[in-house]
Amino acid sequence: MAIPNLVLALALVSVLATNVDMTNPVPIWRRVTVLVISLTIVLIPILGRIARGATLTWSGREFVTAARSMGMRDMQIIRKHIVPNVLPALIAVAFLAFGVVIIAEASLSLLGVGIPDGGSWGGMIARGRNDLEYSPHVLYIPVIFLAITVISTNHIGEVLRSKLDSREAKV
Repeated sequence: MAIPNLVLALALVSVLATNVDMTNPVPIWRRVTVLVISLTIVLIPILGRIARGATLTWSGREFVTAARSMGMRDMQIIRKHIVPNVLPALIAVAFLAFGVVIIAEASLSLLGVGIPDGGSWGGMIARGRNDLEYSPHVLYIPVIFLAITVISTNHIGEVLRSKLDSREAKV
């Protein structure tokens, strides 16, 4: 977690999805697989940190202590009390993390280590930055849609969190 997410993803993709022999290019499926794995590795600490913090918060509540004193087993407490209360926070953070993944993939494609010749917004931005003076729409359109998509995923996550987090108001 001390290494920035984009630098870690860039290092993983650069090392694992390139060939030393330049005459034999890396297959597309391998680059896509390494890209997905590297972005997943980047996301695991974010989701894990939120899940751990929310679990520790909810496990210290009085209703969990009461359930434990009534003789409920740990798995029953986790299933009936902890998971339903931790899930809304995880869903909101998962949507936020989805926005982070979209931006990270676009950044990696912009830097040239993403999916080659794909329909990535980062690749479109990279191809359009040379023509910025003559046709700026080639650059602006992918940037605008990238921003709209990330803002929309964040908003969807917040709406779902507020709908699912009605239990907090009742406690």
